[in-house]
Amino acid sequence: MTYSKWAVVLASVLFFSLVMADHFSSETFAYNAGKGGDTILLRLDDVSGGGCGAPS
Repeated sequence: MTYSKWAVVLASVLFFSLVMADHFSSETFAYNAGKGGDTILLRLDDVSGGGCGAPS
């Protein structure tokens, strides 16, 4: 069974669109774009100390 070139292109574009839609709606993307509020990344930074005995 062979696939047509356009079917493969269409499937690839659809998959890429779904991945990018998920990426743009994520908290991490909003934080990196400067539009994020209190995200899990900031909460982890607040409670994390220095690792391996390093001063925090």
